[in-house]
Amino acid sequence: MRPLVVEDWNWVREWFEDAELDRALGPVDEEWLAAALGDPEGVQLVVELDGAVTGLVGVAWDPDGDAHSVTDIAVRPADRGAGIGRTVLTAATSWRGHPPAHGWVAFVEPANTRALGFFARQGWTDEGLDDGMHRFRGRTAAPTPTPPAPAAGVRPHPGATERRIAWHFTLLTFAIAGVFSGGLIVAGRFGYAVSNVVSTVPEFLANVPFSIYILSPAIASYVVLRAHRRVTGPLQWIRLVFVLRGRPAGALLAVAALLMYFTIHLCISGPSATALPWTMFLLSLPGNLVIGGMEEAGWMSALQPELDRRWGFVRSSLVVGVIWLLWHVPLFFIPGTNHASGVIDFGMFAVQVLTFRFLYGAIFRAGGGNGVLLCILTHTVFNAASFTLGIPPTSWPGTLAANAAVLALALTAAALFPRSGAAVRR
Repeated sequence: MRPLVVEDWNWVREWFEDAELDRALGPVDEEWLAAALGDPEGVQLVVELDGAVTGLVGVAWDPDGDAHSVTDIAVRPADRGAGIGRTVLTAATSWRGHPPAHGWVAFVEPANTRALGFFARQGWTDEGLDDGMHRFRGRTAAPTPTPPAPAAGVRPHPGATERRIAWHFTLLTFAIAGVFSGGLIVAGRFGYAVSNVVSTVPEFLANVPFSIYILSPAIASYVVLRAHRRVTGPLQWIRLVFVLRGRPAGALLAVAALLMYFTIHLCISGPSATALPWTMFLLSLPGNLVIGGMEEAGWMSALQPELDRRWGFVRSSLVVGVIWLLWHVPLFFIPGTNHASGVIDFGMFAVQVLTFRFLYGAIFRAGGGNGVLLCILTHTVFNAASFTLGIPPTSWPGTLAANAAVLALALTAAALFPRSGAAVRR
């Protein structure tokens, strides 16, 4: 009995070439693999009998400790009908790595007659339809977690792994940022300066070290997730971050927040003398994606969602907001940035940073599968629009009013979407 690991992918893919298994539980792809390996709210368990992989069981943990859910159960297609399903199910529900709970449930589609009969034969009680699916309740309570030391090559308890990922990501992010931002601050004494608008090759090259500092969260995310075997390489990390499908609510929330912020700011602060033509908005999007938007590929893939699940929305947003603000501090000492030149007031900037950490957390919850991508795009558009409209946080009335509205919107959205984990596959 062990958790799924990256090296299992080949046989999982072969199993789901079976038409019946694919119809009941598929499809599976590398996006599914990344979600299964990185889900802190559950686990995919592999059952081996006599040295051969025989079963695959998905489990979603109940944070309230009532009943964990069996989200999917599969036996090797060649073993179907051999009567080993009971052994696979018992092994999965008896695994000592589960958090404590009072029992088990399983949800089965009415058309899946094989699964309906299976759970009935195991003595699970059919409690009727729940959201169009049969809810079965198992009789065996989940054991108190006292997992033994993991064998070589086996992941430790997922909750502990997620905590290590969050710590390792934060430390590596600040290590990378510290080295490059510190070097840029020292170089500033010898004439170095960042270029806000790049128009020459030397300006582009001078911005490369600065870009690495800004990209430190994304770099750390990839390094840490690969070290913990959450991804196998750059392509899988890209697929994990740039997921296109999700709930429309996430995109609607992002658009509403941006329109609200800039409208309120303009109405209170008035037109800016530094506003630029809208063509600059389009031209600045690629640069703001790299220097700005891609930060969220780190914060929202390896830190804030895990803290949200452990601590709740408000506490996690505040903690990550403080971390994010500290990460930004070197900007106020690097020559050429708006922060160092005095265009951006630190106090107002701090208000904005803390508020938008709440917003990104809410977008992630509301978006579901594509929450990370939506945060990347929102951050990119916000930076580009701020640059074009000339609205840095330099006016206290506009800053307080606009951010208060965004914060209220984020808190409302977070209440409507209380969970940010991947959807359960039933």
